[in-house]
Amino acid sequence: MHLLGEIFEKIGIIIFLQKYKSYRIIHWFISLFRIHDIDGLIDLDVPWWSYSSIEEVKKFIYTKDIIRAFEYGSGASSFWLAKRESNL
Repeated sequence: MHLLGEIFEKIGIIIFLQKYKSYRIIHWFISLFRIHDIDGLIDLDVPWWSYSSIEEVKKFIYTKDIIRAFEYGSGASSFWLAKRESNL
């Protein structure tokens, strides 16, 4: 997938799709090519979780005044949570 993502990037497909990444299906499609690219996932601002899980965590986070998060890993979800923790 990573190699295919590089090919799509070079021929302009990913760049074209970036304009429409607010649509969940396009966002998901782009994320498939960023699986092994931590910077790409951070740029998409998405943890590698299901969208329903992301929505549940967002609901929980934004109903709290203070949140402390511990996430075991070193991927995009760590960055995603840290960004939301520091914004509160």
